[in-house]
Amino acid sequence: MFNRVFIALLLGMIWTGCKAPSDRLHASDGTVVVGKLESIGAGVVEIGGVAVTVPQSEARVWGRNGASYYGAVTLDNRTLVVRTTGGTVELPIRTVSAILWGETSVESRLFDVPAEAGWICTHIVVSPGDFMSVSAGGMVSTEAGGSSPDGTERFSTSTALAPQAVGGALIMKVGADGGVIQVGSGWSGNAPTGGEVYLGVNTHLAEGSSSSGRYTAALTIGQLPGAGMTAVFPAGKPRLSL
Repeated sequence: MFNRVFIALLLGMIWTGCKAPSDRLHASDGTVVVGKLESIGAGVVEIGGVAVTVPQSEARVWGRNGASYYGAVTLDNRTLVVRTTGGTVELPIRTVSAILWGETSVESRLFDVPAEAGWICTHIVVSPGDFMSVSAGGMVSTEAGGSSPDGTERFSTSTALAPQAVGGALIMKVGADGGVIQVGSGWSGNAPTGGEVYLGVNTHLAEGSSSSGRYTAALTIGQLPGAGMTAVFPAGKPRLSL
């Protein structure tokens, strides 16, 4: 029950708009606390005036840029400090997508996504609700000119890979028939369904297309644990599927 409620709440937070998003904590017993994240340390998270004990001192931290860290965490003046085995990392809380207490496996790989290749199958398989984070860089040339992974200001044409997405943008789908997600230079959220992950550049693919170049995308996948997990989701700009 906790896992289903957790996924439903998280999907609602990520895929729907919100004028004033709040920080959220999902406790291991299913309790949800909404409010300003005030502090993390000594095995306690304080949020919205409520103190919640976390199950262990070390946590998995997901950055909105696709980075993932594991170590002891503290929060000081809206800066998250992660003490890993390789050193200390400091992250402004606005750049953090999720903090998870509880074991979760992580897979991270880099992919080249050519502008002229259509959908690229990564052969990474996810299950519904798995946490996903993608960051990308590079430049491509499209029918509308040069583009970064965020795309051009124009909408794409009806012959583009995903007509509903911005031209030149990095896009993603889960499963061959999955809905299109506009990734841009950075995206994080839950897998809306299960299947292989596909990446593509939203360009005109008809015969004679002059698209060229490629983006480099880092795809990180984490299988979320169920009962016994405590998770904090700092407020951030919602992402929309198309």
